[in-house]
Amino acid sequence: MSGKKISIFLALLIFIVVGFLGYQSWKGKKNQKVLPQLSATLPPPSDFKKTDANANNDTAASGDNSDQSDQEFETQCQNGEWVKIADIQGDISSVIGILHWVDTDSDPASKQFENYTHYLDGKEKIALINPAVKTDNDENNLDLFQGREVEVQGVLKQVSVKEMQVSQVRCTGSETDKNLATSRVAMLNYVSSNIISIAPEKAQQKWSVDSAIILDEKDIYVDYYDTIEDSDSADPNLDTTHRVLLEMSPKDGGSYGAKVLAYYVPGKDDVVLKSGTDKFKNQDETAFPSYTYDSDGNSWTRD
Repeated sequence: MSGKKISIFLALLIFIVVGFLGYQSWKGKKNQKVLPQLSATLPPPSDFKKTDANANNDTAASGDNSDQSDQEFETQCQNGEWVKIADIQGDISSVIGILHWVDTDSDPASKQFENYTHYLDGKEKIALINPAVKTDNDENNLDLFQGREVEVQGVLKQVSVKEMQVSQVRCTGSETDKNLATSRVAMLNYVSSNIISIAPEKAQQKWSVDSAIILDEKDIYVDYYDTIEDSDSADPNLDTTHRVLLEMSPKDGGSYGAKVLAYYVPGKDDVVLKSGTDKFKNQDETAFPSYTYDSDGNSWTRD
């Protein structure tokens, strides 16, 4: 290769190298301008922690609001205050009875209302419709009154069954008897305080009540469990739930007698009768007032 050609080749090579280095420098400066903008849109790690904390606070607040709403509803119920369901046009009628969910599995009487969500069992059975509910995900305020004696106002219509477009609902009858509510809680408090002596058998660790269903003012179901379930080493599938049907009789000094009429122990899928006779065996349990026990607060709450 001649000297002239070599010079041209070297000059071209130098030009390519300088051009490449210049491009890399320009690209680096461009990235330096872009990257700070991107990072500025993301919070620092400490902010992410604050976000998680805020989410936890929101969850806790939601639980507190739920408890507060339950308490507010209980007050409304005991005071017989109306709860608005929807604005209805037409001739308003008023009916009284026990409000139920439609559950054809546990409540065969609701079979005729299988296309509805709720019905009223009074002098006659009436399907209840909440016009404010458009989809399955919508909140249905009729749920609040499940198993309660209520007065319902709305527009009646006869189709394949009698149905009512509900305008408003309020608790009535025994639900507004504050003396009755107080006596029920006193009776349940006695049961929760004395479940160890009431239970027909001893626990591996300790019996604790879980819930109760008041079948009438002297007969109640009480579900209770062994606190061994709460230990860290317990089998997560362990189920120690027992049930007793109790006949309660008040005594002087605020005490009670508690006679076990039927005794249930854990079975494969549900509790099974071990001894005694259960005269309420075929009854729809959801039709009766139910209560849940809070062991931390040592208190009962109407479901």
